[in-house]
Amino acid sequence: MKKKIIPLLILLALFHKSLAQDTTKQVPVRIYRALALYPFEKQLGYRSNLTRKWFSDFKGGMTFSALPFFVLELNRNFRYVNKEKIKVYSGIGITLDSYVPGIQVPLGIELIPFTGLQQLTVIVEVKPKLSVGPTNFVNISLSPHLGLAYYFKQKVETSK
Repeated sequence: MKKKIIPLLILLALFHKSLAQDTTKQVPVRIYRALALYPFEKQLGYRSNLTRKWFSDFKGGMTFSALPFFVLELNRNFRYVNKEKIKVYSGIGITLDSYVPGIQVPLGIELIPFTGLQQLTVIVEVKPKLSVGPTNFVNISLSPHLGLAYYFKQKVETSK
């Protein structure tokens, strides 16, 4: 008799746990990812989200003058102001300008100018940058950026 009750209790406990998981309230969370265009710097970018405080930002571009020149940037930013129409952020990042590594501090404002099209934003950003070259030269510069980002809506994820 005892041998039959133990498996029955285990099965009942597992079944009860699966019922409890189905009845928990799940809140939908919208996540956006953006493709950004920086026409004056000839760069394309990726932004990880529009609504959360922390977000990642990647930019890359290439130009050809006398020699090929490329820029890669990866930043992690925090939004100090995260309103519906304006977002102010700052962060820290790494950069690679044609094989010259550096660190930078992006300071930016993201504006949402159109009420009907809230996925389109205008980005105004300035970055103090410190680069160290292969011959140990140190370069301190200030890089302004102006761009447009379009955030794509994605599936609604459920969080527990």
